[in-house]
Amino acid sequence: MKFSIGILAHNEEKNIASTLCSLLEQTLLTQAIPNVSEVEIIVVPNATTDRTASIAEDILSNSIPSQTSDAARYRVVSLKEAGKSNAWNQFVHHLSAPDADFLILMDADIQFYEPDVLLKMFNSLELQPDKWANTGYPLKSAVLKENKTILEKISLEISKQSKERFPQICGQLYMARADKLRLLALPVGFSGTDGFIAEMICTNFFTQEYNATKMMLLLETPSHTFEAYISPLSFIKHERQLTKAIMGHQWMYKHLKSVKSQSNQPLGEYIRTRNENEPDWVSTVYRANTFQADKQWTWFIPAWLFFRRFKLFRNKNLVKRVILTPAVLFASMVDWFVFCLANQDLNRRAYQSYWR
Repeated sequence: MKFSIGILAHNEEKNIASTLCSLLEQTLLTQAIPNVSEVEIIVVPNATTDRTASIAEDILSNSIPSQTSDAARYRVVSLKEAGKSNAWNQFVHHLSAPDADFLILMDADIQFYEPDVLLKMFNSLELQPDKWANTGYPLKSAVLKENKTILEKISLEISKQSKERFPQICGQLYMARADKLRLLALPVGFSGTDGFIAEMICTNFFTQEYNATKMMLLLETPSHTFEAYISPLSFIKHERQLTKAIMGHQWMYKHLKSVKSQSNQPLGEYIRTRNENEPDWVSTVYRANTFQADKQWTWFIPAWLFFRRFKLFRNKNLVKRVILTPAVLFASMVDWFVFCLANQDLNRRAYQSYWR
């Protein structure tokens, strides 16, 4: 089996070193694993303006000195074009080894929870050949701190109460079968790539009802830690962009379903063609859904989003519901404020593009 690991990075000079050191401690790279013949690491700095690429090159050249080894090899490929979706397309379709059996996508600011994470992900996929991907199991890095701030404690408690254990693509880390992932292409400039990838996999490109457990796996133990948004301003900014991404997903799905109903062309091929011939086509799809000649202002955010926090009450007894009520109400009010900001952006046709 051959593995290709793609690390998509944008201005991560503060984190790339620790992430690579954590990766290089994985048993998939440090030990001879039966049936594993090659592992390549490809760092893809994306329109960076800092030392991400040079730091990655220094660390990998010292850790993997022989580029002629069949066991492990590396490359650092800097892209001038901005956009995580573009970096993803380049790695999956052009940079990764054509004969790779598995592709591993990861961000440049995570830490592996234990040395056997990648091996566990691989073994679970090997045991279930009908599954397309293993999505990992992320934890906020604050969980490992002895002295947590009040904001960190609140963040961890909200995560604990709202955690739903089912497979969902987390762009921070996941492993997928190369032949399956290469059926897909991401629209250039598209935001919220994780949800889009999960939708395509779990519906098999809109040929079946969404079924995460049928198509993907989730590790039983934590796979990695990440730095969560703790400051209020950072959190609001992130949620504002996420809300716009949710709307963009709905419009893109509607568009792609229409294309599929009218043509036999595979969706991955359709997306690649549009990317090449019309780089701004995502904005065209968005404008078609936001422009209304007879209205100067429209409300776009769906009602179900306003009540998403109340899912925490499911399967909770009366005492826990009473305890949770203040937190749910406060979080919901923050949501509603964010929705107003996001809706304002959509009325101004201010669409979000990742890393742009």
